[in-house]
Amino acid sequence: MGNGVTPLYHGTSSAGATSLRAVGVDLSYSRSALDFGPGFYTTTDLAQAQAWAARKGGEVVTFALPESEMATLRVMALPAGGAWNALVRAGRTGGTLQGVDVMNGPMLLNVRPFMQGLAPPQIGGQQTVFLTPEAARILNQYMVR
Repeated sequence: MGNGVTPLYHGTSSAGATSLRAVGVDLSYSRSALDFGPGFYTTTDLAQAQAWAARKGGEVVTFALPESEMATLRVMALPAGGAWNALVRAGRTGGTLQGVDVMNGPMLLNVRPFMQGLAPPQIGGQQTVFLTPEAARILNQYMVR
């Protein structure tokens, strides 16, 4: 998209896409025990979102978020490694991030072996997670309908 706008994608079921377009992002629907805990998960990678939507028999919802709006939020970005490993381990066991509106980082691909301590993390993809009501409110303003 360029021009100071970051495209974000969310692959979901058709029913999920219809609900998002009707009422917007509602964090109360988030599951716990995800990489960065409960939140609304998006990606900057359209192909990744399309693959997720295909698994759910659904579609991709697009957001065009101005970088100036993202700059008003408390954003944390972590590459895979020590701190990322600890955050993902905490998120996958029901923890929530405090003091952060948006989290960026790779995805954990081998959840069970990593969480059981049987393997180091396998990472891939990209995720941008909106964690707070303020972050969701801003994201909702920029849904492409």
